[in-house]
Amino acid sequence: AEGVEGKVVETKKEKRRRRKEEKLAAAKAKALEDKRKAKAGFGGELDQLMESDADLSGQSSEEEQASYFDLVKRFTTKKSLPAVDHSKNEYLPFRKNIYIQVKEITNMKEHEVDDLRRAHGDIKVRGKHCPRPIKSFLQCGLPEKILKIFERRDYEKPFPIQMQAIPALMCGRDIIGVAQTGSGKTLAYLLPALRQIIDQPPLKDGDGPITFIVAPTRELALQIQREANYLCKAIGYTSVCAYGGGPMGEQLSALRKGAECLVGTPGRLIDVLTTSGGKITNLRRVVFLVLDEADRMFDMGFEPQIGMFLQSTRPDKQVAMFSATLPTHLEALCRQVLKKPLEITVGERNTAATNVTQFVEVLEESQKFYRLLQLLGEWHEHGSIIIFVSQQKDVDEMFTELLKYGYPALALHGGQDQHDRDFTLQDFKDQVANILVATSVAARGIDVKHTILVINFKVPEHLEDYIHRI
Repeated sequence: AEGVEGKVVETKKEKRRRRKEEKLAAAKAKALEDKRKAKAGFGGELDQLMESDADLSGQSSEEEQASYFDLVKRFTTKKSLPAVDHSKNEYLPFRKNIYIQVKEITNMKEHEVDDLRRAHGDIKVRGKHCPRPIKSFLQCGLPEKILKIFERRDYEKPFPIQMQAIPALMCGRDIIGVAQTGSGKTLAYLLPALRQIIDQPPLKDGDGPITFIVAPTRELALQIQREANYLCKAIGYTSVCAYGGGPMGEQLSALRKGAECLVGTPGRLIDVLTTSGGKITNLRRVVFLVLDEADRMFDMGFEPQIGMFLQSTRPDKQVAMFSATLPTHLEALCRQVLKKPLEITVGERNTAATNVTQFVEVLEESQKFYRLLQLLGEWHEHGSIIIFVSQQKDVDEMFTELLKYGYPALALHGGQDQHDRDFTLQDFKDQVANILVATSVAARGIDVKHTILVINFKVPEHLEDYIHRI
């Protein structure tokens, strides 16, 4: 409407519409500006990539792999590590092969070596020039203090994965280790890592870690850290764990003081490496990189972070990938990332541990809870029980229902903050309560020795998840 002096008077409805249009226009302008900045940041590479798509098809598989990690890193990650030009960095020389084979092993005949592998978990090796398996921790060249720890813990003989992986890693080889959960994978890479740390010059001010271990979940990272910290302390070294949900300040403070071993989850590791422009710690000294539960990390979408870690560390580093399962598509990816790797498999690939007895019961949905109560009645007094369900709400409902029937339980799922999850897991290990209701967050590599029964109340959708649960 036009006023007396010719001014246009807006109604409330028109004002709202005008503001909305202004906001939309501002948002579009910002989006265009962001796009322009991003394009400038990539140096017009995106256009070049689009134009040269036909040329890209002729690249080798290694180049394709590099571009895959590169593209994923650029377009799907919020924080990223700056690209490193390794030609401009002067890296300290290091010995990859620090293994001396003892006479007892050297004198064995080939058929005896084959028999040894068959008798201990049916160890299978793919790859050329794999060293022979060891029979005892005394044959690893470990410090006396570490051997005394093993003596106190009654670690008499190495597990099958340790027998073969330890000498392979100490020889400086990249490896893909496939063994069931609870088969001793952690020590299989920690002991060679310690040997490598001992062989390196001491850390100077501003130096980052020598050993870098990446795990998919906070629980697994903390479990690795407990073992790494115990062993490092014994011989005068430091291990730090950087994980999401933990106190960032404490983690940064510990890293600033210097640590030979860094364990962590991908997201938080990116955070600590980019804080203060990368001045807190760096990956320049890393010579030994471990990806534990590698399949899980790829499943969880951590490809960009893994790509960044591989690119930001020196090209001649040693890489070890471990998991309980290794699907075929991941194996192909691993072989492109690793240099002439040895694949070490204990038992059958993608199968559950042989010492676990499995039963399948097919029931109507309405009967499942009553069968669960029957099982709890039979097993409750004999040890700890883990009940797996699919979702967080299932955990809460199960927890409430069990309480009604006189079974106090503990609940563990991804919706809890880190502090609560740590306490729950510790209470279960200390047997404060001997029933744990959990989602698959607890399934990966968590070691609770007194567990006697695992119930899959809701069956997982993937074979790999089922194997990790049991």
